[in-house]
Amino acid sequence: MRIFFKNLIIYLLTFTVAFVLLGFLLAAGIRRTENINQTNRLFSLAGRVSHFTENFWAFGGRMNLLQLEQEIVNINNYTGSSVAVLDTEFNILAAHGFPAPVTLDYFTQESFLEALSAILSGRITSFESASYSPLAGTMFVGYPIFVGLEFSGIAIVGHSLAELEFTIAAMLRSSLFALGVAAIPVIIIIWFSSQAISLPLKRMSEAAKKIAGGDFDKRLPAKGAIEIAELANQFNKMAESLQDQENTRQDFLANLSHDIRTPLTSMQGFLTAIQDGTAAQDDVPYYIGIALEESSRLIKLTNDILELHKLQNSQINLNITSFDINALIRTIIGGFKVRATEKKLTVESKFIAEKTLVSGDEEKIRRVLYNLIDNGVKFVEESGQITIETSQGKDGVIISVRDNGKGLSLKEEKHIFERFYKSDSTRNVDKSGFGLGLSIARFFVLAHGSDLILKNTPGKGCEFSFLLCHVAK
Repeated sequence: MRIFFKNLIIYLLTFTVAFVLLGFLLAAGIRRTENINQTNRLFSLAGRVSHFTENFWAFGGRMNLLQLEQEIVNINNYTGSSVAVLDTEFNILAAHGFPAPVTLDYFTQESFLEALSAILSGRITSFESASYSPLAGTMFVGYPIFVGLEFSGIAIVGHSLAELEFTIAAMLRSSLFALGVAAIPVIIIIWFSSQAISLPLKRMSEAAKKIAGGDFDKRLPAKGAIEIAELANQFNKMAESLQDQENTRQDFLANLSHDIRTPLTSMQGFLTAIQDGTAAQDDVPYYIGIALEESSRLIKLTNDILELHKLQNSQINLNITSFDINALIRTIIGGFKVRATEKKLTVESKFIAEKTLVSGDEEKIRRVLYNLIDNGVKFVEESGQITIETSQGKDGVIISVRDNGKGLSLKEEKHIFERFYKSDSTRNVDKSGFGLGLSIARFFVLAHGSDLILKNTPGKGCEFSFLLCHVAK
C-alpha cells in the first residue's frame, strides 16, 4: 500500500504541475494569438467606419447623425463590437454597444487620452482599457478620420475580451475535468503496477525472514517485470549459496567432530588398557606409540586449523626469494619415492629448462606442491602416473601436477577447495588427512598473486596448476 500511495502522490504532483504549466502556457498562447487576431479585425473594422464616415462628410457635408447612428448600430449588430465616432473636440457624435449611458467620461480616462493624443497626430492606435470598470477588459482601436487632408474626427471600435477569458476558463475547466476523468484509469493502473512490485517484494521479505530463521529451502518464482524477475533470480542464487554454506558448515562440524573423535577414542582405548593392566607388557610400547601418533595427528589438525584461520583473515607473511623450482620439485618427488613404489606409481617430471628460477616464498610453494602430489599418491589407483611439469606462460612459469586417475564428479569439483571437504569415494582411502590440504594450498597460491586452477576430466584424471613469476638468470 505504501508503494501505491507514493506512486499516487508522485502522479498527482506531476500531473498537477504539468497541468498548471501547460494551462498557463496554453492560455498565454491563446491570449496572444487572439489579441493579435482581435487587433487586426478591429483595425479593419475601424478603417471601414472611418472610410464610410469620410465618404458621408466628403460628399454630403456633415451627415445626418441619425444616419451615422444607424450605420453604427448595424455594425454593432453584425460584429458585436462597440463603435463610436468623435469629433476633434472629443465630442461623441454617435456611439453604440457601450455600457449605457455613453458619456464623455468613457473617453477621458488616462488610457483613452494617451491613445487619443496619438490619434490626433494621425496614427492608428490600439489599446486596452483596464482602469475604468464599465470598459475594463476591452480592446480598442482608434482610427483618424480625414476629409481631404483635414483631420475631422476619430473612429473608435472596441471589443470585450471577456468572451476570450470565458473561453479560456471553460477550456481550463474542461481540461481539469478531463484530468479528473483520466485519473480514474490511471489510479487503477498505478494500483495494479504497485501490486506487481509490492507483492513480489512482500514475498521476498517473507522468504528472507524464513531464511534468517534457518529455512534455506525457500525459493521465489522468477516472473513478472524484468527487474523483479532478475531480483528473484539473484535472491534464489543467494538462498542457494546460503544453503550451500549451511551444508558446508554442517559437513565441517561433522567432519571436524569425526576427525577429533577418532584419534581421541583410539588414544583413550590404548591408555585405558595400559592403566587397567589389561594390555600385555610387551604391547605397552606399541600402544604408547599409537597414542603418540594419534596425538601428533591432533596437533597437526589444530595447527592446520589455526593456519587456515590466519590465511582466511589475510594474516600471511611471505618471505619472497629467488629459487630453482626444478630443484624443489625433484626434492619433493624424492620424498614420495617409498609410497609411490608401494603403489607401483610412476612419478615423473618435465621441465622447460635444466634450471628455472622463480620468485616466491619457497617454503610455502613446497607446501603447495607437497599437498598436490600427496593427493595424487593417495587417490590414483595402482600403476597410475603422476606428472609434475613446468611450462612457459604469458606472465611467468606455469607449474602443473597432473594424474591419470578417475577424476572428480561435478559435485566433488564444486567443493574440492572447501575446508574439511572429503568426498564419499575418498573418505575411506584418506584416513590420515583432514580435507584441509587443498584449501591451504590455494590460499598460499592466492597470496602469490595467482590462483590454483583445476582442470578435471572425469574418468581420465585431474590437473592442478598455478603461476609463479619467472626470474631471469
